[in-house]
Amino acid sequence: REIVPGLLNFTHVRNSGVAFGLFASQGDRTGTLLLTALGIAALTIVGIYFWKAHRSERILLASLGLILGGAIGNLVDRIATGEVTDFVDFYVGSYHWHTFNVADSAICVGIALMAIDIFRPRPAEEMPAPDPPA
Repeated sequence: REIVPGLLNFTHVRNSGVAFGLFASQGDRTGTLLLTALGIAALTIVGIYFWKAHRSERILLASLGLILGGAIGNLVDRIATGEVTDFVDFYVGSYHWHTFNVADSAICVGIALMAIDIFRPRPAEEMPAPDPPA
């Protein structure tokens, strides 16, 4: 369905792989189980990072929240159906980006926010004190 002519369609796509259809399982139950296990492992690691982050690190917490939300959304879809439903078809002219979903967008925005947080200048009071010379 055309949403914005020349820019955006909604198109139903079943994705048995990871981002952009990489490592698609083609109906192989082992591939789906492996991707589900990897998703759970990644979700656990990001969850621990979220839990240990300090409350004052708002950009980091927001980024981790977006990543967790997107990962949970895709994981629930994969567990329920063995695939992830993608539907956002963004394009300019004849150049199409890979079809994606809202969870993928949350993950990408979360990663971008995390990069911004990592590379942003910190005020002096946020900087750790240097170790004294030995």
